Amino acid sequence: ESGSTRENVRSLMIMRPDNIGDGVIFSGALEHIRRYWSKARIDLYVQPHVRELFRHCPHVDRVCAMDRLQPWDRMRRRGMRGSWFVERTLLRDAWVRWWLPKYDAVLYPVSAPTEEGLRIVRRLGSPYRAGFSGEQLRIATLEDDRNAPATVFTHALENTPENRWLHESKRAVEWLRHLGMSVEALTPVVWLTQNERRVAETLIPDEKTLGVFVGAGSVWRQWPADKWIAFMKAQKQFKRIVVLGSSNERAIAEALQASAEEQSYEVENLTGRTSLLELAACIERCAALVSNDSSGLHFAVATGVPAVGLLGGYHFGRYYPWGNPDIHRVASVDMDCFYCNDDCKFKDWRCVRDIEVSLVVKELEQALQGEPK
Repeated sequence: ESGSTRENVRSLMIMRPDNIGDGVIFSGALEHIRRYWSKARIDLYVQPHVRELFRHCPHVDRVCAMDRLQPWDRMRRRGMRGSWFVERTLLRDAWVRWWLPKYDAVLYPVSAPTEEGLRIVRRLGSPYRAGFSGEQLRIATLEDDRNAPATVFTHALENTPENRWLHESKRAVEWLRHLGMSVEALTPVVWLTQNERRVAETLIPDEKTLGVFVGAGSVWRQWPADKWIAFMKAQKQFKRIVVLGSSNERAIAEALQASAEEQSYEVENLTGRTSLLELAACIERCAALVSNDSSGLHFAVATGVPAVGLLGGYHFGRYYPWGNPDIHRVASVDMDCFYCNDDCKFKDWRCVRDIEVSLVVKELEQALQGEPK
């Protein structure tokens, strides 16, 4: 990119329509983007439930919901009629230029973009459009050839078969360098204030507490309840355990709580009782965390908390482990079908289900013995 083009960017959109964990992994890139486009107004677009993650981020000017770019999606979620008509009308070329926001540059830093995301970038029509091209993990065929990454982006880093399973933090570094930034590594950030930390201190008064994060974005990524119970009984380091997550995990949390009634440890159920940033602050306050493959792991890395991730083989190593390998550990079952990209040939995701309790206990001990850097 020439210096003059860079100087001409006065408004910049970053589009991250993926999950909470993806946002945490990418969080360290925002400082570099702000420094590179120092004169631009920067708007970050994320899913509505992810907006809180960036509430206190000093490197963007606005955090916007993806609904602004896909208003018909909100209608669908609310069961309103006519969403298909609204979508078809608003996406006509004659209408798009009137209602879509205008930006000098659009960044879509998702290595496995969806066609819907690519379509949005194309229709925005910004002079500068950056993302990923080449081998994609989510796109087998395109409905519209105009949405091909090589066509949509003016600046694209090519994904190759060799880096298909590269860790996303390293891939983000390569992408930033491709755009002209000088970046060695990314450090994840969760921007917490004293308000969130005070809430966490109230909920977890004893810092010698083990956190367990029992939820995940997909049910099949969740370790079974009976194994969580067996793990809590087998571990000897902690007398107090807190169950963290959303209200969706309340039932399993109550089962873990009930199982502890006659044991030598106590279990506190915090599922559904915190906001997103309060959840991150609670993890920061724990002495260690054991978690399914979910946002809890990334919060632990960002806050420097020893953690054990329960990982299946679907995209092993692409998102975790990262951070400090001495304190951020993995428990997994080694199988020859790893890297199935969520297409389990057994249809029961035994690579998660069969993780042994004894292995999780061992990895937790190792994480606690590791030296924070």
